Amino acid sequence: MISRSDLSGFPVRPRRFRLVASRDSDVYRLDADEGTFAVRHHRVGVTGDTVRAELAWLAHLTPALPERVPEPVGEVVEVDGRPVSMVRWVRGRFPRKPTRRLAEEIGQALAEIHEASRGFAPPSGVRRWDASDHFSSLLLTKIRRVTPLMSAEDAALAIEQAEMVAAMFAELPRDTETGMLHGDLYGLNCLFRKEGLGIIDFANGGPGPLAYDLGVAVRHLPSAVRRWVLSGYRSVRPLPFDGDLSPMIRARVIMAAAYAADRLDQPGGGYEPARLIEWTVRSLRLPLCPV
Repeated sequence: MISRSDLSGFPVRPRRFRLVASRDSDVYRLDADEGTFAVRHHRVGVTGDTVRAELAWLAHLTPALPERVPEPVGEVVEVDGRPVSMVRWVRGRFPRKPTRRLAEEIGQALAEIHEASRGFAPPSGVRRWDASDHFSSLLLTKIRRVTPLMSAEDAALAIEQAEMVAAMFAELPRDTETGMLHGDLYGLNCLFRKEGLGIIDFANGGPGPLAYDLGVAVRHLPSAVRRWVLSGYRSVRPLPFDGDLSPMIRARVIMAAAYAADRLDQPGGGYEPARLIEWTVRSLRLPLCPV
């Protein structure tokens, strides 16, 4: 937990400060003389350099997407050995159900982020959504770490699917369209409002194939709604893939189990490894519908 006294390093004069979410990082709402801000006390294991890289990307995005994405404020400070960052508050409410308008706006917002990220050179050390990092051989190592939490049958399925995903990323065609990815765009990172969707939590941002971001976005939506996300994306820019998006959806599912492995060493937050594994196994058992 942090207090108002920990905010002295930021260029604001606090009036009201309260915890609003504690899923992974602790997120606070700060009402100050200068406006309303979100303050994040990042989870154990996140470095200051990682947070500074995220804020650098947001600083690149906000001139093109004002009010759509959070604007960074001040520098990163440290409290209890964990980074603390501040961004301007993005208004809106979490969506209650996947409507056509919401799905189309998710696609539009994602396409706008991809377009606005052109020309951004990520700092060294930013994690990559490709075969050199998230989807390297390390993926299989992480999956094997959490197989004791699964039945023997489910463990075999998870390893098989992880091998397929790693092979797919290793063999991506040279003309695959790449760029900066949000990496975690789903309902809890979307804020619905009249003037268009707000997008938050860029902590998983990094370079990779743009199609993976779409796989993340549609994975959490019913099959019948997924085409509206793609339609919204196409209203801004061409789709970054040909054929079927299902392999990228499967990559998102496997990544949840890899994330569970990280949580074994970095406890805390609302994402318990057992819950992530349960979601992964349930998703792996479902047939993939072509998208």
